[in-house]
Amino acid sequence: MSFVRFSIRPLLRRYGRKEISKMKTEVKVPLFAEGATKIKINQWLFEVGDKVKAGENLVEATTDKISIHIEAPTSGVLVKKLVEEDDTVLIDQVIAIIADEKED
Repeated sequence: MSFVRFSIRPLLRRYGRKEISKMKTEVKVPLFAEGATKIKINQWLFEVGDKVKAGENLVEATTDKISIHIEAPTSGVLVKKLVEEDDTVLIDQVIAIIADEKED
């Protein structure tokens, strides 16, 4: 077995400590019912730039049988929406990015 040595120093020089320290979390469509494969995004409840708390509802969505809410997995700022309202998305698909608020 061989090991690869990794140093963060080149990344710090290239991107800076502040950029590296910003943690980003993907918001994925959860598996909410056995056999479900896709959902339709009905409404975003937050806009890009809004602060969100872990557990808050981010999205209202539906399948052919039920309505669900997708919650924020962590607290932070909603920095990117990867899908639009009325889009149909797959289970486990990334739909948004939340960044933490830590600043160096």
